[in-house]
Amino acid sequence: EDAFVIDLGTEGVFIERAAELPIGEEGELHIPWPGSEVPMRARCRVAWWHPAEEKLASKSLPAGAGLQFLEMSEADRARLRAHLEDYCRQDPRVPRFLRHWPDAEKLGDDPGA
Repeated sequence: EDAFVIDLGTEGVFIERAAELPIGEEGELHIPWPGSEVPMRARCRVAWWHPAEEKLASKSLPAGAGLQFLEMSEADRARLRAHLEDYCRQDPRVPRFLRHWPDAEKLGDDPGA
């Protein structure tokens, strides 16, 4: 089925969906990828469910499911990480959890090393 992705991260995704999905249910997710005919694929499980009538303390979301990525190819994981890094770097006002961008050298991800 088609679903609208609201929040995408390295460990999972939130999808809008009116009908409840049972927590723990597993399935495969295919996300069309910008600039590619090959979608990102991941095996997921329903980690949590948010009914429309409940309010969240941190944000406003429609009814939907939080899906945790269980398995993903290394190529898709690299595409996802690069996409999220590009998105966060595009504008300093983009919401993100880190208050600063981590120093790549300190993380051991220095491409020049």
